[in-house]
Amino acid sequence: MLSFTTFEKDEFQNIKGVTANANEVLVVINYEYSNHKYTLEDFEDLNCIEVSSLTSAYNPSFEDESFRQIYKLTFKSCNLYDLNYIIEKLLQRDDIFSAEPNYIIENSVKEVTNDDISKTSKISQRSQFIPGNDYVSEQQYGFELCDFPLAWDIATDCYEVPVGIIDSGIDGYHEDLKYMVDWNNSKSFATGYGKENPLQDTTGHGTMVSSIIAAKDNNFLGFVGAAQNVKLVSIRAEASLINHYEASALAASINYASEIGLKLINYSIRGFEYSEAVKQAMMNFNGLIVASAGNDGINMDLKKVYPAAYNLDNVIIVGASDQNDSKWSDSNYSENYVDIFAPGVGIYCALPNDKYIYDSGTSYAVPYVTATAALIWGCKPNLTVEDLKTIICISVDKVDSLNGYCKYGGRLNARTAITTKL
Repeated sequence: MLSFTTFEKDEFQNIKGVTANANEVLVVINYEYSNHKYTLEDFEDLNCIEVSSLTSAYNPSFEDESFRQIYKLTFKSCNLYDLNYIIEKLLQRDDIFSAEPNYIIENSVKEVTNDDISKTSKISQRSQFIPGNDYVSEQQYGFELCDFPLAWDIATDCYEVPVGIIDSGIDGYHEDLKYMVDWNNSKSFATGYGKENPLQDTTGHGTMVSSIIAAKDNNFLGFVGAAQNVKLVSIRAEASLINHYEASALAASINYASEIGLKLINYSIRGFEYSEAVKQAMMNFNGLIVASAGNDGINMDLKKVYPAAYNLDNVIIVGASDQNDSKWSDSNYSENYVDIFAPGVGIYCALPNDKYIYDSGTSYAVPYVTATAALIWGCKPNLTVEDLKTIICISVDKVDSLNGYCKYGGRLNARTAITTKL
């Protein structure tokens, strides 16, 4: 059973007055009770009015003791003191592993300035890849820096890999993405009026992230994504506030990715709130999650940022570097919690409504790594999650300027990763 600290008012509310839904509690169930389906009767002493499962039905053949069920409990009305009382009562039970408010996690998003726009030379002469009609090397320096053209030389006959994009949605009608999206499996767990469609994107963040992975090649439009052997599954999780995410929606989104058999998730989200429910959902996921370090410019050894500080075996945490292989000034860093770096400064990407923009952030470094994972898994589908993560991390280009800022001391190299054998 986890310990519980009473929530003080300044911790419970931020400057906007909201960091959690005061009438909702997330509970993680101990493994020993995984075969029990919880209903209102299990929480009738607390006047619970709704019980929602955030995990799939328990499979008795699943013997991994790290698996735990997650539920969202809703109460008719709650104030700060009611919330503390409910959580304290829940934590006294033998079947409850953890109980917490349904946190609203604020993501870090920063726009680039004109000074950040990066240029590069023409495509590497080592590659046999023939640039298509929408490959613009001057706009996409990260491709050459990470040797993507050389990786494309090798990944010529890859299996299609479905990729879950847990984000603000994807503009499914965008000229450069509409053929790369899985319309049937995309789903919304977002809250707020008008957010039920996973193929709409209010903020543009999810569309930008997705385009870096899979903007359509050779269509005379926009640019090209880092991996063309993918099908994007939009899993929309944004809350009512822009760039905010309910912990319950994130947990449900990760679980949904498991339900439909995804093995790869792009998770360009970070927060300061520790959520046992989100951590448990990530632990339950039988695949690889690629996540952002965050754009706060801090050493995470001194101040924890999540999901990086969960330090999970099936998650790669990515920081942002620039065209000179230097750490971006706003990228979070840590030798303990950040695995590798990837280009994240002045990245060209798509916006909703057939628009394009340069932007900077660890959010845009993550898709380079996700695309690399998709290319590798497409060529080597039998690789385990552990082996895939290891291959990507040990194959980085060692860079002195990144030494001390991440575990593996380097920047992504897609070509080396796709050819590395363990």
